[in-house]
Amino acid sequence: MAARVRLLGLGDRAGRNIPAERLLGQSLGIDLAGVRVLLSSFPTVLPIEQDGFQAQTLASELAELGLDCCAIEVPEGERVSCSQHERLVGASYCAGCRASLCVICDGRGGGSCENCITGLARKKKWKTIRVAFLLCVLFFVVLLAWKESRRKNLGWETPQRVAVVLVVPSGAEISDELAQAFRHNTQVVEAALQAARRVHEGAAGPPVGLTVLGPIAEVQHPPKHPQEGTLALLRFNWELESYASDQDQAAGLDEALYDARIYLRIKESSGHHEAAEGLGQQGGTIGVVSTEISEEGVDFAWFVALHEFFHTRGASDKYDAEGFALVPEGLADPERRPLLPQSGTELMARGRPVIPGKEDIPGTPDTWVVGVWTAREIGWLPSTSPE
Repeated sequence: MAARVRLLGLGDRAGRNIPAERLLGQSLGIDLAGVRVLLSSFPTVLPIEQDGFQAQTLASELAELGLDCCAIEVPEGERVSCSQHERLVGASYCAGCRASLCVICDGRGGGSCENCITGLARKKKWKTIRVAFLLCVLFFVVLLAWKESRRKNLGWETPQRVAVVLVVPSGAEISDELAQAFRHNTQVVEAALQAARRVHEGAAGPPVGLTVLGPIAEVQHPPKHPQEGTLALLRFNWELESYASDQDQAAGLDEALYDARIYLRIKESSGHHEAAEGLGQQGGTIGVVSTEISEEGVDFAWFVALHEFFHTRGASDKYDAEGFALVPEGLADPERRPLLPQSGTELMARGRPVIPGKEDIPGTPDTWVVGVWTAREIGWLPSTSPE
């Protein structure tokens, strides 16, 4: 006949009975935390079946240590082992997966097995993370929407306040003379843009007020071009805002004072042919462009900075996959006959078409043109023209 030990109470000893706890732990193969669960309520039957002699011996040893207990016979029959403790007899079933639980596991988990408790905790953790992430995304979307609304409400009634920050990447150099030459051309560029606007709006005022800051050493590298997908775009904008914030702090720039910020990553070049690569927020407030600059190429540096600024106002590129100006929207004078060479450069193109398949770098600011297609995109002309 199988037997088990019934615990009736702690006896005359007050508080914890450490020797009895250790004996129970050794006999059942459980830790002291499990023993304390077992001793949290009485009467209880130890979840282990033994022969009569073994059960009586264990009951006697526990009684000597102060526990009020006795051995009891239990009927023979099929026993289901605890899913967590192979030696112990199951007393109930997990509410989640129906796994067998001994009284210790049942007391610890409140009716659930360890696997279900862990799984539930993991689900709660990931739910918290997802909620936090979605709240961050929502905040960022609202922030971008607010900034976009503020930008659209500005219009061109007053000059757009544009900060051009000269940023020197790690390992690059730019002389004070070259930086000063760039800054010296500010008013020339503003006048050129006013002339370009008056082609479309007659007696309109100056479209921009330019402020040059820096040069400063670049604090961090700008993000890479975004991959496809909403989350990738949100991440790109978040990283771009972080990049801009770091450069602003280094330059002492107050974001609230400007409608757009263009970060011109610039390094000195001894050659005449400069390369440019830009990224930024189409229709946003931040643009980043990398180029080389030489004494002969100060105007080109201004050209690429304004090209990126016009992206923030909603203008699209006017060149093809090979970098050549689109016809007719990428031409400064699409009505010119003969068509080539062009006398000027459309600001959203890359260069001045000379012959098919060949372009020169943009010339001086007075040869830069904001064509009809670009003027419509940025609001200098209605989006559609009357027939």
